[in-house]
Amino acid sequence: VADYLRAKKGAPRNRIADRLEKDSISALTVIRYHAVDAMCRLGTTDFKDAWLAASEDENNEIRQLAMQALSE
Repeated sequence: VADYLRAKKGAPRNRIADRLEKDSISALTVIRYHAVDAMCRLGTTDFKDAWLAASEDENNEIRQLAMQALSE
């Protein structure tokens, strides 16, 4: 989250966003959880598609994070 916020717009920020989105569909639940949590804390609507996908995750906690982000 801190790296994303410190990054200037453009390529550095896009690389971080891409990594978060990739991690949000990881096979490992802990990776998905932390990626979705980070995207939620950033609070930007740029992650809306990732949140929509996460709202259907097999893990209830990840679904709840995504649903909270979508409702704000």
